[in-house]
This record gives sequence, C-alpha cells and structure tokens, in this order.
Amino acid sequence: MSQWVRTNEWFFRLDESPTCPLLGGPVPVEIHTGGDDIRPDQLEALARFQAIPADRRPSLFGPLFADYRTVRSAIGEGPQIGGPGEVWSFVRWYTVLVPRQGPTGHRFVFLQGDPAWEVEHGVELLFRDEQLVHVGRVEGDYGGRFWERLGHKPVESADAPHQGRRQAVAEPVAVAEWLECANPTRLMQCERIAATERKFRLFAVACCRRVPALNSDATLAAVVETIERFADRLATEEELRDAHLRADSAYDAAGETADECEAAEGLSENTVRWQAIHCAARAAYWASLPGELRSEINYVLSLAADAVGLALAGRDYVHDQVEMGSAGERAVQADLVRDIFGNPFCLVTVEPRWLSSDVLGLARGIYEDGAFERVPLLADALMDAGCADEQVLGHCRGSGPHARGCWVVDLVLGKE
Repeated sequence: MSQWVRTNEWFFRLDESPTCPLLGGPVPVEIHTGGDDIRPDQLEALARFQAIPADRRPSLFGPLFADYRTVRSAIGEGPQIGGPGEVWSFVRWYTVLVPRQGPTGHRFVFLQGDPAWEVEHGVELLFRDEQLVHVGRVEGDYGGRFWERLGHKPVESADAPHQGRRQAVAEPVAVAEWLECANPTRLMQCERIAATERKFRLFAVACCRRVPALNSDATLAAVVETIERFADRLATEEELRDAHLRADSAYDAAGETADECEAAEGLSENTVRWQAIHCAARAAYWASLPGELRSEINYVLSLAADAVGLALAGRDYVHDQVEMGSAGERAVQADLVRDIFGNPFCLVTVEPRWLSSDVLGLARGIYEDGAFERVPLLADALMDAGCADEQVLGHCRGSGPHARGCWVVDLVLGKE
C-alpha cells in the first residue's frame, strides 16, 4: 500500500487519484480505518465504486436536484437551476470517502462535494453496493466502526427526524397502505398515530424479543426486560439508564470480539454470531434510550432486523441471505406496528357491556403472562359479552403476531 499515507485514523493517497468514470475525473480518496490497516473489503468497495460507468451519472441528477429544491425552499436563496439536467455543473466533488464496512457485507462509499446551493454544509451521497441510497448534508463524523455510525443513522431511516438534517416531506400514509405495507419505517411516518411513550417502548420491546441474541445473551435479555418493566412503570428511570449503559458496554465488547474473530477466522460461523450480537446490542441500546423514544424508533427497527438477518445466515453466511432475512423481519415488524397501534384510520371505542368478568380476567392473564396465544380466546369472550365489532374480533382471530401492547388487549384493560 505504498500509495497510501496514514494520518491518525485515516489513510490518504500519496499519488494522484485515478480517474473515476462516474465523476468524469480524478477525486481525492480517504479511507477511515479507526487506527487499523486498510482492509480488503474497503479496497474492494473503492474499486467497485471507481468502476461505475459514466452512463450512470444521469441517475444522480434527480436526487441532487431534489436536494437543491429542498434547501432552496428552506433558506429562500441560492442559484437558479432550471432542472435536473443542469444540477451536476453546480457541484464540485472533493472527496471519495470509504468508511469501515459493516457486518452485513454491503459495500459503502460516500461522495462529498460543495454544491452552489449549500455552501455551509456541503452535500453527501451515500452509495451502498454501488447504488445511491441517500443524499443529504455532509455529516463529517466517522469515528469508530462504520457499523456504529449506521447504528446512529440507519440508511433506511434517512428521512427520520434527526437534528440538523434536511428532510424530504413524505407522502401521507393512506389507509390502504396502512393495511398492506410491509415497511415498518414507512408506517411509523403516519401522522395519525397518536400513541403514548409506553406504546412506543413496548413496540421496541416486541421487535427486540424477536432477535435471538437478545433472548440468549443474559445481559441483553435483562436489558430488554428492564425496558418492558419501565414501560409499565415497574422500573425507575435510573434502572433504565443503567440498562442503557449495559447495552452500550455489550455493544462495544461484541464489536471487538467480532473484529478479532474475523481477523482470525474470516466470515466464520463464530464471526457472524458475534456480528449478530454486536448489531442486537445496538438495537437494545436504542430501545433503552432514556427520554422520548418515538423519534428514534426507526433505529431499533433497522438494527433489530439486521441482527435477525445475520442470525439466520449462520455458518452459511451469504450477503443476499442476510438481506432476505432482514427484509422478512421488517415485514413482521410492520405487522407488529398494526398489532400495537391499531388502525389509526378506524378508531374503536370500548363499550362497557363488553367488559365482563370473563373478558377482563382473560385479558389480564394474556397481558401479565405474555400468553398471546390466548388472544383468539379473547374474541370468543368478547362475543359472549355482546361485542360484534369486526375490527376487534378480526384482529383477535388473525394470524398475528401479538405482543404486549396489543391494541385490543390494551383497549379492554384501559391501558394507553
């Protein structure tokens, strides 16, 4: 690697950067290693990015023009750009940045530039596997593992509320989309969701309980239990903060072990197992975050889904297999959104006559014992008490999943 020189945690090229067809010329390259040597997966990510052909460049015009319009509408000034075809000439690209790559095997590269419409913060394009997945302001913080950075700012939730970030205005979620959508991040954008922090905390717990590492690891399982107890006011804020710190420590320890295993064994079954624990611990870290959780809930979803994908890959680790496992888990998370928050387009009010002793006793048992396989029995009890509401009965008899915070059980028990 004679062409590279190290400065603290970064490597820079000594020789002239090769011409990048996508950009139409050479652009300086930086590789962030966290103090280690440059890794083969970083060089592969760089080589594949630099091989993107020039005919892919027009695909960047639309996202860049959308960023220009967002900034101009927010600050009310800047150059006049007539359309997407003109936007490229208004940007000076100054860095191709290769971060430390994450455990899912995707290749990540950042392209950073100075756009004429955003001279203060710059613009940043994130490529995953040579495909553009995000456009926004230059964040400028690559400390630690890149996977840790994704733990703070997941790619799939790039439009989630975050201080200092420009946001595109999402289209409103319609009722048909609410009933069918398999993307929990999209469902959480529904402005009609008017739920308490308890609901969001229990939703985070429901997603975490589906992660194998958050059940098998005693430390992380205890963290999840504390989160659940806190949601029901059975644990103090001090206990939640302590759980948050324990999750953070578990995350660091698992990350170090995963790195050691990968260095010694490559992508072995043991390495992937520790990567899954590393990812799961970060999900628990966000789920146990003191304060308001709603604005951060998408971090839990993304990390929990990827932890499941890694766990499913096991010793037959294949990148596509991890991706498929993660996508499947996100579909289940979308079902959990509907289970816990109900249908915000069709709210149900409980009728006093439904609350018979049988209904209340069954609902309490389901909630306290976590026995959600009994939810179909609740439909029978409700019918016996005079309930004919199709939404209530249909949810109880549906295929689930059900979790603590299920909107029908909460409705019967008067929980918010």
